[in-house]
Amino acid sequence: MKNKNYIIRYNTKNINMQIITMNSSYYIYIGDNQMLFENLILSIPNNFEDEKVGNDASLLPQNISCCKLIDEEINDLTEILNKYLVSKLKVPIFLSMNIYEPILLKDPLFISFLQEKLIEILSKK
Repeated sequence: MKNKNYIIRYNTKNINMQIITMNSSYYIYIGDNQMLFENLILSIPNNFEDEKVGNDASLLPQNISCCKLIDEEINDLTEILNKYLVSKLKVPIFLSMNIYEPILLKDPLFISFLQEKLIEILSKK
């Protein structure tokens, strides 16, 4: 198991990330420097083949199971981000996203930024 911490910058905001790499899954924390653990969501790729799309069935959002494990303020963006990561990496991902700043959550480019940054980081592992 590996544990790495990152600080990434989006516009004027610093965002803390902690990524724990396990055997065949990831735990990802995204939030401020207090590292409060207020929610947790788990997404898992369903491992079955769909005749219509072949082996790439797990790339479709409807073929990813998503479960809220700790539910304080999980928003739709957390689920969107986690399903995106699972569809790309094809492994279970535990995600705790503790960002409550409306300026970030309402920015349509913020989730795309997180998606790209996380894929970049996780691809190097």
